[in-house]
Amino acid sequence: FVSSEDGVLSGWRYDCGRSGAPVILCFYGNGETASRRMTDLLADVRQGEVRASLAAPDGTERAFASVHHTVYAPDQTLGCGRPIYYASFVVPQCDAVARLQSDVAKQLEAATGSASITGYLHEKSDVYDLCKAIYRAVQELGIAYAVPPATFGQPGQKVRLPDEIVKYKTGCCLDTTLLFASVFEKCGLRPVLIMIKEHAFVGCHLTDKSFADPVVSDAETLRKALQEDTFVALETTLVGSDASFAEAESSAKRKLQ
Repeated sequence: FVSSEDGVLSGWRYDCGRSGAPVILCFYGNGETASRRMTDLLADVRQGEVRASLAAPDGTERAFASVHHTVYAPDQTLGCGRPIYYASFVVPQCDAVARLQSDVAKQLEAATGSASITGYLHEKSDVYDLCKAIYRAVQELGIAYAVPPATFGQPGQKVRLPDEIVKYKTGCCLDTTLLFASVFEKCGLRPVLIMIKEHAFVGCHLTDKSFADPVVSDAETLRKALQEDTFVALETTLVGSDASFAEAESSAKRKLQ
């Protein structure tokens, strides 16, 4: 039986079967649902202890072990020391992104005559048009810049996820970067989160390929892709102004020089 004092884990029970037989893992009760609800509602970091016990069929405890754990809120990043973790905040399946995809289709139809979102199925110029439609759709939200939420000494920073951004119309550079990346991915494209000192902005591949490594620390890789016209970068904080797509692109390019 596995549980924790704070409810992060609740009701996990494993039937081990006869000695030497393969272990069969079974779940009983509503602990999984409760655990998910607890982490979804968690507003700040929480520490606790997980306890596992081994019991005989009659319920007699034969052995146990425990370990301390730290659970972070769903909107808490862990800092640039773990850059790959930022990808977990790209959430193309959330409702706000799905609604934005519909707005992207309208922007695309207004610009090109076709509302079809086809990812990389056609020409590079079509992908570029799709990126511009995404920019205009997000710009229509009227997002105002706002500093990141307070973290009270925790590593990294809290982020506003797309549903919150769309609802309250505020976001910082990391928030809007993750929003753009979520919409890019929803539309079948390959986004890139670009992190520089105290700032973040977004990029996207214009062809159906990715960089060799999931984390690229050499800015020359991005500059080369820009020169080859296979990659576009955008300054996402400009989306809260009347800046054009070209201006957002130029601003991002300057930051990579």
